[in-house]
Amino acid sequence: MSTSISLRDRILADMRSAMKSKKNAELQALKLVYAECKNKEIELKTVLDDRQMISLLKKQVKQYEESIEQYKKGDHQEGVLEQKKRRDFIKSYLPKEISERELEALVIETIAELKVTSIKEMGTVMKVMQARTAGSADNRRLAALIKERLQAI
Repeated sequence: MSTSISLRDRILADMRSAMKSKKNAELQALKLVYAECKNKEIELKTVLDDRQMISLLKKQVKQYEESIEQYKKGDHQEGVLEQKKRRDFIKSYLPKEISERELEALVIETIAELKVTSIKEMGTVMKVMQARTAGSADNRRLAALIKERLQAI
C-alpha cells in the first residue's frame, strides 16, 4: 500500500494549514486551485488524479502570468508582486522542470524506439513524450524539440 499523499490531498491539507496560520497569499492561491479542482471533478464526475492536478496547476500558473502582464501594463507594482508570489507558490507544487539536455536525449530515444521516420508522426511522439515527462516539460518546448528532431530525419 502506497503511503504517498495525492497532490489533491496535499493541496487541501496545505489550504487548511494556511487558513490556521493566516497566510493569506497562500490561502487565496490554494482556494483558487481547489475551486478549479472541484469544478473539474464535478464536470468529470470523478476525483482528479495527480496528472490532472498538474495540468490544472499549470493552467493556474499561466493565468497568474497573464495577470502579471496586465498589472505591468497598468503600472501596478503591488499587484505584480502579489501575483508573482501566488504564481511562485503554486509552481512549488509542480514537478521540477526537466533540463534541456535531458529532454533532448529523451526525445531522441523515443523517436528511435518508435522507429519514427517522418514529421507526420509527430503526434505519436508527442503523446508518448507527454506520458514520459509527466508534467515536467513545457508542451511548447517539447513540441518544438520534437519538430526540430523530426525535420532533421
